[in-house]
Amino acid sequence: MNFTQWKNFGYPGQELTPFEPVLARDNLVTLTNYGRLCSILFVTTPVCHCLFGFFQPLSTVPLLLAAGAAFFLRRAAQRCLNDPDHLVPRARLLTSLFTLLIFLLGVYYDLIRHPTEINVLICLVMLIQLLLFDARPGHNLTVSLSGLAVVVLWECYVPDPHRLINIMYCFLASLIGLYLAWHKTHNMFGMLLYAQREKAAMEKETSTQAAVSQFQPHFISNMLSTIQILCDDAPAKAKDSLGLFADYMRVSTDAFNYNGLVSFPRELAHARNYAALEQLRFGNKLQVVYDIESEDFLLPALTLQPLVENAITHGIGNKRGGGTVTIATREEPDNWLITVQDDGCGTDNIAADGLPPQQEGGFIGLANVRQRVESIARGRLHFSSIKNKGATVTVVLPKER
Repeated sequence: MNFTQWKNFGYPGQELTPFEPVLARDNLVTLTNYGRLCSILFVTTPVCHCLFGFFQPLSTVPLLLAAGAAFFLRRAAQRCLNDPDHLVPRARLLTSLFTLLIFLLGVYYDLIRHPTEINVLICLVMLIQLLLFDARPGHNLTVSLSGLAVVVLWECYVPDPHRLINIMYCFLASLIGLYLAWHKTHNMFGMLLYAQREKAAMEKETSTQAAVSQFQPHFISNMLSTIQILCDDAPAKAKDSLGLFADYMRVSTDAFNYNGLVSFPRELAHARNYAALEQLRFGNKLQVVYDIESEDFLLPALTLQPLVENAITHGIGNKRGGGTVTIATREEPDNWLITVQDDGCGTDNIAADGLPPQQEGGFIGLANVRQRVESIARGRLHFSSIKNKGATVTVVLPKER
């Protein structure tokens, strides 16, 4: 494992920064629990020892001071939990202070009170202090090196026949602590990444199902009525229309099985089928122009057809004399562009999110298409329109995802 993998907890290429507020909140909750426990323990221990004569009253002062400090840190952690704007930096500060408090107690009672004995307590402190909270490896390494530096300086200052073995034990305790702390936080990030992937997969499935559910019953009814009329007037055309309609419905229902990316030619064929069916209804009022310069790319399922449907239904369908829908693609150095443009009625009513309000005649699927383009393809969707001039929808799909 190289340095980058070690620093990123064995998840190369994963951005872990978004999870830090989750870890910060978890650390603060842990601090409040430990703070309560230590406050009780640091008060009851010296009281009991003084009552039974194990401690002199003066020697209990550090524990009582530590109890007060633990109580203060616990209260500060509780306040920070209600301040999301400063959650991460304050969580780091409070957990560092709590770790320092535990370390200083170990130094006092193991190195200062008993300087000539093999120091077991300080080794345990150096091992456990790294396991109290989830932190970045660099932070844990700094804590360990700082603790080792204090131990080494103290052992060099105080004559101790066990100096070398004490330093060796502390060094081994720090190594074990670093190893266990790394794996503890590695597992925590693993669970968070797994939950994120599960949530993303569920959102993709839900958004695709929502797109499929947006098919208008009146469209199906109109198509069947149109084909019924053609059966008497033009049987051959009715037969071809039934084939188009069957292909359209098959691709639409198959979209349940495509929660990721599909090829643009597949999407284009689906949009062509839809446009051809609509031309049966509108006749010469509807013209569709295909200006396809690039089609060797992927996009979320059911991206193009809802855009064409909006252009025909809300643009051309409401304009006397009809109009033209243009479907175009372009390749840029970093992106692929898909543009669906109409010269229909247009609108000047744009909501805060940059899309027409859904209550304005429906504008079916634009918000859903934008959500899937952003979440699945890391792309963008732009809508622009001029009243009585038409509307344009542009989908930007980055090549690097």
